[in-house]
Amino acid sequence: MHTEGLDGLHELVREAARPHWVHGDAPAAVRAAWAAVAQARPSGDAWFVHPGAPGADQVQQGIEALLAATDTLAAAGPAVAQASPEATFELLSALSLCARYVDQAVSAAQIDDVVGASIALPATASPALIDRLLDQAPRAAWPMITAHLVDALAQPDVTAAAAGTRAVHLRLVEADEASAAAAAVRCQELLADPASRRRAIAVLSPSIIDRLDAAERVVIPAVLALELQDGWLEGTQVVRGWAALDAARLLWDDFMPAARAQVVEAIGFGLQNGEPELQAYLARGVCGLAPLLVGRESADLTRGLARALVRRNAVDAADQVVAAAPTLPEAFREQLLAAMAVQQVSGPQDAATAVRAALGEAHAAARAS
Repeated sequence: MHTEGLDGLHELVREAARPHWVHGDAPAAVRAAWAAVAQARPSGDAWFVHPGAPGADQVQQGIEALLAATDTLAAAGPAVAQASPEATFELLSALSLCARYVDQAVSAAQIDDVVGASIALPATASPALIDRLLDQAPRAAWPMITAHLVDALAQPDVTAAAAGTRAVHLRLVEADEASAAAAAVRCQELLADPASRRRAIAVLSPSIIDRLDAAERVVIPAVLALELQDGWLEGTQVVRGWAALDAARLLWDDFMPAARAQVVEAIGFGLQNGEPELQAYLARGVCGLAPLLVGRESADLTRGLARALVRRNAVDAADQVVAAAPTLPEAFREQLLAAMAVQQVSGPQDAATAVRAALGEAHAAARAS
């Protein structure tokens, strides 16, 4: 026998059978190949096809029947190969077919483990930590893991603690086409239903938006604007709207100008009319968007922020600007100072004073460096 005769077989079978094949030991080649396939097969319940695929149940049953039949064949395989060495390649071919399905098999336990660990991750989880978590499941499992994470993020009572879950979700949909497609299917369902539409904000990303129908894409800016108007802080802790802040930054470059204007208008309205918690939350949002703003967007948002600081003495909003001052673009800092300078003073100026001082220090530090 020659090693070239194994060309075309699945790698799992080919590499297991090769040492025996080259020495002409057909029965041992079959035994080794089957042992490799059996060892690779996940224990417990496993999916050999994505549950959401057309006819998934029938395909799943067919593969399970094939594997059961091959179990019987493999038991007799070495004897068949001994009696008829010419049949060895056919036996290995049958095992190779099984190996292709086993290689794509997804263990239900693997999915549960990765989803559970994802939900427990902190928002500060590093990409390296997320990658190590995903390495615990085969890539074929990623779309199913993604579907579970979408459902977890779309719960009505999802909290800021789910930011770690979103980080894993984003890592999946940006790195894997099949995962992005699976997430888009579920996201489209959420956006199509007014009752769940706003919950879709927590699962959106550019790769998902690209896969949505036009009817769903067009509602996203309005949904984001509503979520931003309802967001708020307790001190420095985002209690509501954490996903909207994240989505606004992530999706900004993918929005058309009219869509961006819609979100800018909603932020400006909330800065001028919202309660202190909402003003602080939106101030944080504006600071996060600052590097992405262009033209009138920046002018409108700095004007809205200036009015909140000068006219309403929005101290909590000022805290957010002070904290972000060193990282704000220089042009944005200058525009905010200019906008504050033309506002009519109508009361205490604690907020404006703190922001002017912080922006001045940031300017000085930038020039010194």
